[in-house]
Amino acid sequence: MPSSHNPANDSPDPRTSASSPQPEPPRRSVLLHLHRPRRSIEAFEVFDDDARIRDIITVADDLIFLDDDDEPIDVNLTLAQVIGGRGRHHHHYDIHRHPCRWINAYISYGDGTQTLQAAPSSRIATVRLRALDLFGIDDVLRGGPKIPWTEADLKALVENYRAGGLGVANLMIAGFTNTLYGRPGRDEEIEKVKASIRAAGNAGIPVVEYNFYAHRLTEGYVEEPGRGGAGMTAYNYEKSKALPPLPEVGTHTLDEMWTNIGYFLKAVVPVAEQAGVRLALHPNDPPVPLSRGSQQIMATLEGWKKLVGIVDSPANGITFDCGVTRELGEDPVAVCRWFGERDRINHVHYRNVRVRRPSVDYTEVFPDEGQVDMFAVMKELVRQKYPRYIYPEHPRALDADREAPGFSSFYPGGGGYAGLVYNVAYARAMLQAALAS
Repeated sequence: MPSSHNPANDSPDPRTSASSPQPEPPRRSVLLHLHRPRRSIEAFEVFDDDARIRDIITVADDLIFLDDDDEPIDVNLTLAQVIGGRGRHHHHYDIHRHPCRWINAYISYGDGTQTLQAAPSSRIATVRLRALDLFGIDDVLRGGPKIPWTEADLKALVENYRAGGLGVANLMIAGFTNTLYGRPGRDEEIEKVKASIRAAGNAGIPVVEYNFYAHRLTEGYVEEPGRGGAGMTAYNYEKSKALPPLPEVGTHTLDEMWTNIGYFLKAVVPVAEQAGVRLALHPNDPPVPLSRGSQQIMATLEGWKKLVGIVDSPANGITFDCGVTRELGEDPVAVCRWFGERDRINHVHYRNVRVRRPSVDYTEVFPDEGQVDMFAVMKELVRQKYPRYIYPEHPRALDADREAPGFSSFYPGGGGYAGLVYNVAYARAMLQAALAS
C-alpha cells in the first residue's frame, strides 16, 4: 500500500525555535502568537476546556514533527510529562489536557489536521505513529541498522511501529562494500548479511532492499523549475560523465560486477528463501552507462532480466521503478508485466519522469504530468494482484516544504513532507480507480 515514509529523513536535522507570550488570564480560548525564524508571525487559537493554558508544544521526528536541535524532544516522554513542563514551545503539534482524563493532540500535516485523544501516560512515540496511521499511511520503509541485524533489535523496531497501527514493509540493507568490489573480507560481510536476513524473517519483515553499484553518479542532478515554481529534479549525463574515479572505489567492469553479485546472490538467496524474506535490488538510478569509470549492471532492461536469472527464485527480485523504466526508454507497463508474471517484483517505486534522451537526459516531475501512464501501471499491478509495498517516492519541492525551518532535500528540486502528502494521495487515488476499473 502507498506510504510516504522516506528512509533519508530517519535522522532529521530541523532547526527552528519559537516563543510565546505569557498567557492572558484563564479563558476558554486564547490567541497565541508564535514567531518562527525567517517566517512571519503566525497566530492560531487553542481551546482548553478546563480554562487553564498549558504548554503548547510540538514533538519531533520523521514525517510530521519538528524540534529544536539544541533540545530535542525525548519520544519516550509521556504526554503528561511534556505538558507538565518538560517540553518546549514549537509549532505544528498542539497538545493540551482535558479534565476528562485524556489529552487532545492536534497534528497538522500538509493541508490536513487530525485530532488524537490519548491517555496522559501515552508516549510521544506512540502518538506520533498513530498520527501516521490517521494520515492514510499503512506501512513504513526505512534504512536498517548496521549489519549484522539482530532479531531482538528488529522485533523491537517492528513492535514500536505496530503500537501505532503501522507495519514495517521493507528495510534497506547496506554495509558490504568489500562484496561490491570483490575484495578480501567479503565472506565476513556476506555472513553478516545472511544473519541480518534471518533476523528480518524472524521479526516478520517481508522485504529487504539493497543496491549493488560501484558508484552512484548523482553529481549530474540539478534543480529545474516546474509548474507553479515547484522544484523538479533534472539529470544530464554531460554534467558528470567526465568525472574521474574515486580513489577508494577505483573502476570496475561489467563482467567484474556481474561476477561479484553472482557470488553474493548464490550465498544469500537460499537464506532468504528459508527465512521467508524477499530481496529487492533497486535499478541503477541514474541509469547511465558509466559512473566515474565503473560500468553498471542494473542500467539496462537486459541487466534487470539477467539479475533475476542468476538464482531462479522469487526471493531474488527487483524493485520495479516505473520512473527508472521510462528513463531507460522502456515501456513501464510491459516491463511491469514481464517481471510480475515471473513473480520477481518484490517492491515498487511509483513516480513519473519526462525523458529527452533515454538514460542520460530527463527530468523527474509530478506524478500526474510525465510520460509514464501511472494509471496503467497501477492497473497492471492490480491485475497481477501484487501484494506488497508501493512507495510513491521523490516528492517535488513545494513552497510549504521550502519555507519550513531546517528544510533540506537529498536531491536538487526534491521536496519534503507536503510533497509526500501529494504523492501518497495521488497513489491512493490511482489504486482506488484501478480497483474499481
